[in-house]
Amino acid sequence: MMIDIRLRVLLAERRITATQLSKMTGLSRNTISLIVTGKSKGIVFNTLDKIMMALEIDDISQLIQYVPTEEKSKGGKNPN
Repeated sequence: MMIDIRLRVLLAERRITATQLSKMTGLSRNTISLIVTGKSKGIVFNTLDKIMMALEIDDISQLIQYVPTEEKSKGGKNPN
């Protein structure tokens, strides 16, 4: 299984930089960078809340997406 954080896409759609999001949320630029690049090992709920509020997201699925491992590796949908 893979959890895909769509922050890079959302920032691009809104034409917001990671530095701007950092200022909007009060989160460090490093924290934002780790999330955007997919290098974060986990995200605290409070961090998610701040990002969602700053980007005016009301549905967590806009930010986080579950991708089954088989789908990701095979490029197709999971048959089950």
